[in-house]
Amino acid sequence: MTHHLGGIDYFSAGISTSGQLRTMVKQEDGTNYWPLSTSEVPSGVWTHVVFIIEGGVGYKFYINGSLDRDFPYPAIRLYDHSAGTDNAYLGSNIGSTTFLEGSIDDVRVYNRALSSTEISELYDMGAKKIKIR
Repeated sequence: MTHHLGGIDYFSAGISTSGQLRTMVKQEDGTNYWPLSTSEVPSGVWTHVVFIIEGGVGYKFYINGSLDRDFPYPAIRLYDHSAGTDNAYLGSNIGSTTFLEGSIDDVRVYNRALSSTEISELYDMGAKKIKIR
């Protein structure tokens, strides 16, 4: 997922070439931050991932309902572009000619950081399997 905000600052989230969760936030001053998860995301199986970027606090990565990594970074600032008409991209980067080979399901964007309990509940809802006999 990439959200480009007028060429000055943006947020990107995805999977690195090593299979780890990766976010990138480019600040207004041009500084980039690229935290990676501790664990690799399993390939070829349903996986629930959550990125939390909280202004003034930092980053958190959750994989399958469990906290994978916490990056305290109080200097992180997020911007209010609620009046803008910026583009968001899912499955590719801005101007990319390559696209995700896979599926994305149930994307949600919240205006607040979810609690670990809420994240666990969301994972449990998606992880339930229906048995057919």
